Amino acid sequence: MDVVPFHGSYFPRRNDKVIGKVIEVGPSMWTVDIRSPYLTMLHMNDTPWKTFSGEIKKFLNTGDYVYAKVMNVNEVKESWITLKEPGQGLRKLEGGHIMYVPAPKVPRIIGKTGSMVNMIKDATSTRIIIGQNGLIWIDGAPEDVLIADEAIKMIEREAHTTGLTDRMVEFLKKAKGEINGNTQ
Repeated sequence: MDVVPFHGSYFPRRNDKVIGKVIEVGPSMWTVDIRSPYLTMLHMNDTPWKTFSGEIKKFLNTGDYVYAKVMNVNEVKESWITLKEPGQGLRKLEGGHIMYVPAPKVPRIIGKTGSMVNMIKDATSTRIIIGQNGLIWIDGAPEDVLIADEAIKMIEREAHTTGLTDRMVEFLKKAKGEINGNTQ
């Protein structure tokens, strides 16, 4: 039996999909914060763009967010990420809202075969991307993003309890009803 902690640092593993924030731009690579205690790098050759050394700020700059895949982790725990993986949705994240939950809570927010996050997406008409490192990107109408954010915070608080799915259905119905009731 595996014991899963409720809190703790994120340690990248090969093939994890993560959301990261560019914190430094070098001549041929970006340093990206993926909420790990160790450095993460994105090399210009691991992006879908035709880039030239010294000109990479045109594509990603400090403060930009990316949805990426961990392609390698070395013996000193440094990791490299890629945006070059066809069909995976890897890209620069534009617009939207970023929130954080502890990485161990991510499986509960996703739910079995994506059931929980899909319920939130459907009820709020938002686009949601969840990184295995606990960063979550939500995009949509501001009032819908607020509801999705509250729903995710509710799951984070109550991840260890039973009956959460039923409570989530009720929360989403009530929240959407209040918004729809206020706009008519």
